[in-house]
Amino acid sequence: MLTKVEDGNTSDKTWNLAFIKKMRETLNDHDWSNLLYQADSAMITKENLRELAGDELDFLSRSNLWHESDLENGRNVLLLFDGKGIWDAYTTYDLDRANVNWTEDGLYLSDYKYEYFISNEGEIKRAEKTTELREGTAQDGSSIDEEGGVWSWFDIGFRENSYETLVTYRYKGERMETIVEGVYSYLFTVGTQLYGGTSSFDLPHGINKGGHLGLVKFVGDDLTPMVLASYPLPDKDVDPVFISQQVVLVEDTIHVIGEAERIGHVFQTNLMKWNIHDGAFELDRIAIPTDHYGDELVKHVLLSYRSKST
Repeated sequence: MLTKVEDGNTSDKTWNLAFIKKMRETLNDHDWSNLLYQADSAMITKENLRELAGDELDFLSRSNLWHESDLENGRNVLLLFDGKGIWDAYTTYDLDRANVNWTEDGLYLSDYKYEYFISNEGEIKRAEKTTELREGTAQDGSSIDEEGGVWSWFDIGFRENSYETLVTYRYKGERMETIVEGVYSYLFTVGTQLYGGTSSFDLPHGINKGGHLGLVKFVGDDLTPMVLASYPLPDKDVDPVFISQQVVLVEDTIHVIGEAERIGHVFQTNLMKWNIHDGAFELDRIAIPTDHYGDELVKHVLLSYRSKST
């Protein structure tokens, strides 16, 4: 047992590091590799993490970086760690409406107010969005194209008698914001081309139709939505929020996993397949519980699909 009575004024920030160093000298490699060190937020300092870099210590702690004013204003803290344990903290706006994308060039962070780019060398660029977004605006997602450009989209909602979506593009110092018409369940890139799947809304602009799913290709510098195809849902009463969950490209076909119909009161998990060239559409029902989302579901469905195809 390693123990020592300390003065009550001893700082936990320095005591934690000294105690860990003492344990490392005492424990052999096997015991050290099986150790999980638990401490409160006093352990999380730049100095401690820098000193512990390379020690391969597993630890459990918490960060106390939030300020009361940040919590009141719906702000969050994003922590970034490098391989040496050195970290930085970035205060952002509402990460539940944000996305983070790693590329070969660095990290792109987008929240509803700012666009950030943090290069691999640690240089930070921040730009405020030029489009005023409402507090309730939703961050719908993002996609990285084959050149490393990051596309993000925000659901703006009804404005001036139309329904609008904000699309942003970022590539290092290059940045673009475009407002497009339409309501989209998801957007995705093929190569450098941006596509979108429309939601079931009965709107007069022709992009969205009630009880239908559509495939849209965004063309030109102003990203004009060009409807490639539109197909009726098997269940016209399905709320648009349930239509998509995951998007995967296999050859020339986009596979979308989501819920497009109900049987009785139970939502069904569906596989929706779009051909990106001619807009041909297929919809299958998957015999999987509807509460299993995520990558494992995507892998399961695509493996099943491929095995049936072969």
